[in-house]
Amino acid sequence: VVFPNAIQITTLHAKYIFSSFISRDTTYDLLVNIWRLTNPSTRTHVTETSATDDLNSENYEKNSITNEEPDSENFEPKDTQNNKKNNINKNVIEKTSDTYESFSKKNSLINVINPNIKLLESKHQPTECSCLLRNEHYEKQICDEIIKGPLPRITNLCFGEEPGFMIDFLGNVQKVTEIKLSDWEKNSSGKKVRHISYLKPLYVPVGPKQTYCKIVETVEHEDNNYMTISSVTKTPDVPSGNSFIIKTKYCMMWDKNNYTRIIATCTTDWTKSSWLKSPIEKSVNEGQISYIKDLIDAITNALKKTYK
Repeated sequence: VVFPNAIQITTLHAKYIFSSFISRDTTYDLLVNIWRLTNPSTRTHVTETSATDDLNSENYEKNSITNEEPDSENFEPKDTQNNKKNNINKNVIEKTSDTYESFSKKNSLINVINPNIKLLESKHQPTECSCLLRNEHYEKQICDEIIKGPLPRITNLCFGEEPGFMIDFLGNVQKVTEIKLSDWEKNSSGKKVRHISYLKPLYVPVGPKQTYCKIVETVEHEDNNYMTISSVTKTPDVPSGNSFIIKTKYCMMWDKNNYTRIIATCTTDWTKSSWLKSPIEKSVNEGQISYIKDLIDAITNALKKTYK
């Protein structure tokens, strides 16, 4: 039996498996953190699989939380535990044909326990990406903003293994459809890559009313100090759409007060000449600025719900 994106909780008397989490890793971290906060004297044994692993009959011991000391006072009958399991499963994000419903709309778990998560965030000094130091950003700067949240939380939202936030953002904020988002995989150079495609509406008086966007995102750098993502976008359905590509670079680094600085730059690369070059580049820049503004607003709102 396979349990995709599952978490197993083992007590003295039984084992319980909760499956099909869209944001499994985040939920798992929160469960472990609240356990340690509420039971500081209890010794816990925590093991986990990677974010893309499934839980099956052979490896269900992984990705579990196990109490190694008897806790008869906190033990509840199996029927009661099953009722709780059913209630939690009702809050799991449901996948639709185009998008995911927002986790925050269906589950209040994060809002309940995250006030304590602030205490767990270690302080970090400001950092800078190497491309900033080497002046390797693209020519058009579309964003240089500070977000009041720690770097790992923000990079995990936008570029983590669990795509729920980005799918919700694309579907519910950007209003795109036919969203396809691949897992992160290593390319021939050993860099992590993922592919995204969707159908984007175009609000223009003339020309096509929609276009497919085909995007390749590559992790250029990722460590505890900063993360750099390069993105290449093709829009074949717009006029001269096969004559250019849009290159975007997202750099996320630490700022003061444990906040995160985001610098985004872009450029339009032309493979063929076009008499529409000037209006296309103007439209690209405006679209990129609008996109990153919406993304930062979505990140900020997600963090407010997390830390309120």
